Amino acid sequence: MSPLIRKSSFVDTIRLLSTGTNTLSPSRILWYPGCGDDFRVLHHPVTNNLSINPNFFIFNDQQNYEAEILALTNNNPNFECTSYQLNFPDLPFWTQCYYKRFIFNNGYVREIKKVIFLWNMPFDQILDILLQNESIIETIFIKRFNDDRIEENISNTMNQLNTKYYINSFYQTGFSSAEYYENRRVFAENNNLRLCQYSSYSNFGNQDINSVENVFVFESKNE
Repeated sequence: MSPLIRKSSFVDTIRLLSTGTNTLSPSRILWYPGCGDDFRVLHHPVTNNLSINPNFFIFNDQQNYEAEILALTNNNPNFECTSYQLNFPDLPFWTQCYYKRFIFNNGYVREIKKVIFLWNMPFDQILDILLQNESIIETIFIKRFNDDRIEENISNTMNQLNTKYYINSFYQTGFSSAEYYENRRVFAENNNLRLCQYSSYSNFGNQDINSVENVFVFESKNE
């Protein structure tokens, strides 16, 4: 168990992760709302580089995908996983919470990733908790196209959470068009962001061979 996990309070845990202690430096936290059963973000190329390399993750979804996550990790020879179910009294009673420690080892690279999964926890509810406590979320990762709940207020949300990066990842047939790229550039300008990276990946995490993952990375200009 991470020494910064406080079973008595989710709020205190996030605060400690965000600020660290005298002996432990702050965690670089990535928040992935609406994660479903996808945990590829733990070892995704766009979240494992010199700029974006979080060491703690918060995943949440309004559904419960614990069984799917267990099946995926048990069937993946590159992953070892230890899991603890937690009961934070300051979260809604219907929320199921797990702390997981993943060891990723493909024979060349060995990495440890730490994650809090919050099931039956909608986006709006966890956002309210994070906003009330001035948490430091370095990166927000969204894996769908134009999520209005995020994008309409992204600049304000990032300012309140002290967020540096916003990542929008989505699948479509083929690579992103020049028109859509320009749309993303204008979106960045209108929200006080900098479009700092565009990446695309084929045959990566999707069973449809014609599907391409397009990833746009935005950086706050307030940094």
